[in-house]
Amino acid sequence: MPVIGHAGSSPAPGIMVLTRKDYYGAFLVFLIALALRLPFISYPPAVVFDEGVYATFASKIIFGIPFFDVHPPLASLINAGVARTSDFSYKELRDIGKDFGEFPFVRVRALHALAGSFLAVVIYFCAKYLWEQSSYAFLASLFVALDNAFISYSRLILPDIWLLLFGFLGVLFVLVAEKKQSVAFLLLAGMFAGLAFSVKWSGLGFVAFGSLLLWRQKRLRFLAVFVSFAVLVYFFVFSLFFSFFAPSSVAPVSYPAPLDVVGIFRYNQAMFWEHGKVPYHFHSSFPYEWVLGARPIAMWGSGGQRIDLAPNIILWGGVFLALITVIIVTFMRPRGSVSLASDTYKLLVVGYLMNYVPFFFVARPLFLYHYFAPVLFGYLLLPAVLKQGAGIIAPNSSFQKTLFSFFALVFLEGVMLASRTYGF
Repeated sequence: MPVIGHAGSSPAPGIMVLTRKDYYGAFLVFLIALALRLPFISYPPAVVFDEGVYATFASKIIFGIPFFDVHPPLASLINAGVARTSDFSYKELRDIGKDFGEFPFVRVRALHALAGSFLAVVIYFCAKYLWEQSSYAFLASLFVALDNAFISYSRLILPDIWLLLFGFLGVLFVLVAEKKQSVAFLLLAGMFAGLAFSVKWSGLGFVAFGSLLLWRQKRLRFLAVFVSFAVLVYFFVFSLFFSFFAPSSVAPVSYPAPLDVVGIFRYNQAMFWEHGKVPYHFHSSFPYEWVLGARPIAMWGSGGQRIDLAPNIILWGGVFLALITVIIVTFMRPRGSVSLASDTYKLLVVGYLMNYVPFFFVARPLFLYHYFAPVLFGYLLLPAVLKQGAGIIAPNSSFQKTLFSFFALVFLEGVMLASRTYGF
């Protein structure tokens, strides 16, 4: 596990040391994130956006009723694992605003809020391993904690929070495995990357980024182990899913036995083809609209109250400007120069692009939350760009003053969005 440093101690060359300050900082961010996500988790006591779909899938798993989804089943398996701790009768839940009946939605929502809060902690340690600066790590994780889009999404029974948590855990453990030359951490990295892929196929972006981290260090054996283990985990999740049902047919596929690899492959083929048949949705958007949060999603409304998936535009705009700045500087600065053209900056821009550009080639309807992974790569980048940019634009002003001004705007935007984040 990561090493806790002590005053006066010196880390061995190449070993990144986590200090008590890091653990305290990460815990503080977790508390802030949880304080913004967990209160009033039972409100509204009705289906918001696609909650009914995923609550129904969880119920079908518990009651052994076969169903077909265009996404891999891990999120529904997690929801079912929590929901089955309560006794309830089966009920189809679909329409926004409908009552959940006996389904333990508060318990399942609370787990998602915890996952969303822990995501901020994972981003803290990713930033620490990338930059080796606690201040950058604290800022990156605080951006996650304060972003209204991540707050509102984490409070609901929706799958992408698991995609993000598992995906960035995969990135974190690749970084740890790189530093420590540890196969154990590499297997953890492959496991979490595979779990991200088992939530949605967009989790392949994390598999690709983890592979890039290993390939750039010429650790090809590590790369092979990482990818192989991710694939094994993916097939294991499907085997676990099919173990809840007797072999049967459900349009448009047949349910194979749990260890039938050919059957699992055919099921995935059906998922691929059905993705192209997903119908148009009023709140769908195009990838170029996401960078400034131009298409918020109206997820619930009643009696003049509403919940929207709307980002903190100061934070998302900051990410966009940071990316443009790094890309421009990378091409304009002389070879061998440092700062904004260094490897870590470029690596995070590549991570952003790997998780963003593929959506331009996806034919099915897309939504604002598909931009979450690129934004998180942007949050890992933003603190360093803010510091460098402040030194260039206002060399006589302190970085602390720049941060104060930036967070004042972030806080103001967050307050303005609060009613749309919580619904009251």
